[in-house]
Amino acid sequence: MDKKLNIGLVCIATLKYKQFIPQLLEGVKKYFMIEHNVIVFLFTDETMEYEGDSRVGVIQKVIPPYKFPFASLYRFKIFNNHIWPLASMDYLFYSDIDMRFENIVGNEILCNGITVVYHPGFYSKKEVVGHWGSNGVVKESSAWLEPDKRFGYVAGGFNGATTKEFLEMARVLNDNITKDEENEVMAEYHDESHLNCYLKSYNGDVLYLTPEYCMVEQPNLRQAWGIENLTPRIVALAKNHSEIRN
Repeated sequence: MDKKLNIGLVCIATLKYKQFIPQLLEGVKKYFMIEHNVIVFLFTDETMEYEGDSRVGVIQKVIPPYKFPFASLYRFKIFNNHIWPLASMDYLFYSDIDMRFENIVGNEILCNGITVVYHPGFYSKKEVVGHWGSNGVVKESSAWLEPDKRFGYVAGGFNGATTKEFLEMARVLNDNITKDEENEVMAEYHDESHLNCYLKSYNGDVLYLTPEYCMVEQPNLRQAWGIENLTPRIVALAKNHSEIRN
């Protein structure tokens, strides 16, 4: 691809999750879309100084100090509330803040629709109906799916799209999550459950990446899930969830 694109990477970091910002930015500068212009849109609960470089810019936006799971669940609301300047990008990608970019992530992730990553824990049986990460979604939720559609489960930690498709997805999923709240229900795995449901009715192009782009850090899990031979590119850091979330 000869043309330099404007790529937005949106990340959310509130409370204790802010500790992961420096290592994520360091990896993005080295490995993420190095042929293009990148802006990291960093949504945090307080303004702090984080430097970009000649290729990677950093724009901070202040949001409420959402705790888990709302910092994750409300991501689509956050994006809807900040359409500008997100809409000025050619593509938008989302990454969890507690990720490490450790290998080249380039043009292979671009498509004309939505890019998602098979969940590492379900990748080996991705086409088996019922081998699904959100079987506990209640029928009253907008994220509920008929059992025969429960295959090919994707992770919520990294995804993206053309800017038009990304913002449309954010609009629809924000509406769906708002409806769930009005009905006093919450999807089992929050934004991830809603994303997986959305893909089953989406009519555009979908690019499914291997778990290389949302790899677990723990070697024992890689081996247990049969993904130890994949090349990690974006890694979900091992951490004490209860300590970080409280």
